[in-house]
Amino acid sequence: MGYSYLIPTLLDAPEGYDVTVDYARDQLTRRLRGGAGRVRWTTRIYHDGQVVGGQERDLDFSKPDIAPLRYVWRGTEFDYQGRPGYVENSFSALDAETEFTTKMPVGTYGFYSARNKPSFRGDADFKFGSPPVIATVARFRRLIEAYPTSWLDRERGYGESLVFINPYARPILANLQSHDGRSLPRLRVQPQSGALMRLEPLLRVDEPRWIGRLQITANNRCLIFHVRHAFGDHTNIVDHEHLDPFRADTTHLPAFQAIRQGIGRYLKMRFGITLGRM
Repeated sequence: MGYSYLIPTLLDAPEGYDVTVDYARDQLTRRLRGGAGRVRWTTRIYHDGQVVGGQERDLDFSKPDIAPLRYVWRGTEFDYQGRPGYVENSFSALDAETEFTTKMPVGTYGFYSARNKPSFRGDADFKFGSPPVIATVARFRRLIEAYPTSWLDRERGYGESLVFINPYARPILANLQSHDGRSLPRLRVQPQSGALMRLEPLLRVDEPRWIGRLQITANNRCLIFHVRHAFGDHTNIVDHEHLDPFRADTTHLPAFQAIRQGIGRYLKMRFGITLGRM
């Protein structure tokens, strides 16, 4: 079976940072049948429901080319008005002769940088088609994600936020609750937009610090990133991570079934061979 596209991936575009995205050509070549073809690489930057930047670049993998596959979003020059955006990357076939042997995207990382601030790296997430998320929503009729190590500290200057990305056509409502019963007001994330949930309000007035675990629920699929930053300043970031979905799939398999699934995934990725339901 062949495919005309790879599943798009999304990266957070935080306020005050440039975002650099690099792709290794050999990772794309391995996903093309015969290792050749003509592909369109599309990048779009979204903010408050609008496309505010991006590119379209046609790539010919039948010809030798050493030019780097790189795109830089100059977010330091954009006025976010306190609300994050996001970067969407997609690859699609330009003609009928070009086929991908899988829909699974290339592993994507964003490199974030700004003058006089720490640089950091963040990994992208699927726009759709993530098996753990599909299983969670199918089982519980809502998205459930968690983060195990939140640490807010006034004295040390540790602040944290959650970034929500909604790349879809309808608004999403999200709720947060901690392991000790604390919560924040429900957040509404508009279509094709990002939203910031500051976690410092979890601290009570008389508390210098709080360490705990977070659970986030939403009425539909959305992408959530956990950001560590200076207390009271979400634009001075030191760390950026994705959350973990609450897993609804089977965690233990018989050894033979696990081996069979591993062989099936390899054959599908390497040769485009599908052996029925895995």
